[in-house]
Amino acid sequence: MSRRSKIPPQKKLMILMEGLRGDVSIAEVCRRHGITSTQFYDWKRRLLSKANEIFTTERKSSVKEERQLREIDKLKSVIAEITAENLDLKKTYMG
Repeated sequence: MSRRSKIPPQKKLMILMEGLRGDVSIAEVCRRHGITSTQFYDWKRRLLSKANEIFTTERKSSVKEERQLREIDKLKSVIAEITAENLDLKKTYMG
């Protein structure tokens, strides 16, 4: 019967970063943290498979933000135009 310990994601990332730095061998990192090299390489594979998604999401977010900023600029322009028309009407009827 095997007993699986639950290693928090932050700890997994810390272990991966330690191994990827290259100061010590992967085998040494695994020994220090009580995991197998198979587990280490599985975590690495999973991390790298999500990396592209992270950067793609950022880029999509930037495009979405740009679109929102353009829409805000349009709305500001419309408000300025309406405000100017309103002032002109006030001058005409008040004046």
